Amino acid sequence: MLDALYSKCYEIFDQHVPKASLRFTNHPVWYNAKLINLKNIRNRAYRKFLKPSTHRCKSDDEARFISAKAEFESYQDELFNAFMYDLASNYKKQPKKFWNYINSKCKASSLPGKMYYENEQATSDIEKANMFAKFFASVYTKNERESDDDNALLSHIASRNDSGFLDITITPDIVRQVLKRMDLSKGSGPDKMSPLFLRECADLLDTTCDDLLEIAFRNVLPYIMEDWPFDSHL
Repeated sequence: MLDALYSKCYEIFDQHVPKASLRFTNHPVWYNAKLINLKNIRNRAYRKFLKPSTHRCKSDDEARFISAKAEFESYQDELFNAFMYDLASNYKKQPKKFWNYINSKCKASSLPGKMYYENEQATSDIEKANMFAKFFASVYTKNERESDDDNALLSHIASRNDSGFLDITITPDIVRQVLKRMDLSKGSGPDKMSPLFLRECADLLDTTCDDLLEIAFRNVLPYIMEDWPFDSHL
């Protein structure tokens, strides 16, 4: 049933969704067509200035290059300042844009191969995770109320009864409400289903998705929960 749904959706995508080629550029995000054109003019003037010639005045070539360079740099500063102002003014409304720029300035996007803390060395992912846990535990002090809350939660976990927890009722109306609240700022998942598609087609997909969820809860989830690694660690 799931394969049939995906097959039909992909068929609709191929027939009705316009396709466009993504353009990749090495220019910073604040560049526009006018600035790129000014950059090309500056580069041409520079090459012409460097090229030896007996028919042109060298000082004129130098003057044209200096003028083109000044115009390019002036407009580049103007665009960059406007970009930074917009970034700082709207970071609450557009946090993704803000952090994309911050991350683009970082030279490394992953943890180093070796990490050190209190004369200890971590090389594997598990060792690094434990090292972070140790550090956070050392700087975070629980008050008496938090400790009591943790003990109460641990006691509840140890004495809980999970029988009947799979008795969940799902209706097309619930599914439709969830689909209509899809966050459009998120990208597509592994199934290549766009949040926009799911939201706009919620009235058509609610019943099918409800049937799929019912099958998952009744026939698949119980087998998964048999091997579920319950633990009392927080």
